[in-house]
Amino acid sequence: MRTRRIASRSAGIVLTSFALCACAYYKAQIIEYPSHWARAEAGSARSCPMIAGVYAEIGETEPEVCPDAGEGIARIFCHRLSFNLLMDKGFHLYRLASSARRERLAFESSPLIRATHIEITQTAAGDILEVVVWRRGEDDSDVEIGKGTLSMKDGDFTCEAGMLRLKGASQLGFLLVSGGADWVEKTFTKSQDGALVMNREFNFCGYLYVTYFSESKNLWARWRPFQSHGSQVTP
Repeated sequence: MRTRRIASRSAGIVLTSFALCACAYYKAQIIEYPSHWARAEAGSARSCPMIAGVYAEIGETEPEVCPDAGEGIARIFCHRLSFNLLMDKGFHLYRLASSARRERLAFESSPLIRATHIEITQTAAGDILEVVVWRRGEDDSDVEIGKGTLSMKDGDFTCEAGMLRLKGASQLGFLLVSGGADWVEKTFTKSQDGALVMNREFNFCGYLYVTYFSESKNLWARWRPFQSHGSQVTP
């Protein structure tokens, strides 16, 4: 009986915190699509955008420095396309560790640090993505160093408003005096110059004693079509 009362109280705290977050202190740091980038392609509202292509592993972001969004290793790897596509699938080289430092050390000793480009193939219906991570050697030969599959049927992504939206990561943590929840949303499309574009949005809602607050911030990233030796197409 006592366990049931505690469980009921915890559930009440969770529900109350989310209800109050809707009217609590709210901070937003939302960045609009960068005006100096090529325009995003206008996709069909009812179909998935076709994002197949070969892209550089390292991209550019706006803002240039990845914001501290409470995601630990996301600050370290936010420029990497393989991280943004495959991390939430439990890709073995991107599994979350107990500390960002430990994860970074693991990454720096892994083959992924030498990744040069990512190949994305897509079914005609757009419902399955095959992602292959490549390393290009000095002799222009390509070596596969990782791969993964994203499926709409398996719930890995959805498509809406001409955008491909990856299933986001989320975390919950509640105590009697503090707690909260955060979740990440990532949407992908292509720009008119052939680059792959992503909008990564981080949301947080929490409470501390009787103060309730929420926060949203985002990051734009783009990865240009890959050419020999990592060179990229000029804007």
